[in-house]
Amino acid sequence: MLEIGTGTGYTAALLAHQLGPENVTTIEIDPELAARARAALATAGYEKVTVTTGDGALATSPR
Repeated sequence: MLEIGTGTGYTAALLAHQLGPENVTTIEIDPELAARARAALATAGYEKVTVTTGDGALATSPR
């Protein structure tokens, strides 16, 4: 499942709970927000969610 616009990581956590963290990828354009979401997801036990930085509208990811 791909989520565009990670924000706090809340929706990614909900998806991970339903689908399994290894089945969720989320992309955030703001590197600081992505880092915070990555940390929050790890704290919540969803460290296997893939959080990437890039522009979801362009389907590009520099990382």
